[in-house]
Amino acid sequence: MPLAIERKNFIGQARQAAGLTQTQLAKKTGLSQSSVSQIENPSRQPRLDTLRRIAGALGCDVSFLIDGAPAAESPRPNGDLPKPGAPETPADPA
Repeated sequence: MPLAIERKNFIGQARQAAGLTQTQLAKKTGLSQSSVSQIENPSRQPRLDTLRRIAGALGCDVSFLIDGAPAAESPRPNGDLPKPGAPETPADPA
């Protein structure tokens, strides 16, 4: 059952932040490139299992794909929240 919410294009933003093309994301998720394109359209309502596959491939939380909010329980040591596709820990500033 599709999520009945209006959303902005957080999936496309997360994909771009992860440095992936639609084709690369499609390969990582088992979706077609045209499906990824359609899902990135804010009027398209993807199923929750599809959002989970995309979130896993992008290394972000499903909540980010839905409302743009990073998972509250994963702040970095300096208090910043990670961006989708960013490494889990900040680089050592040596």
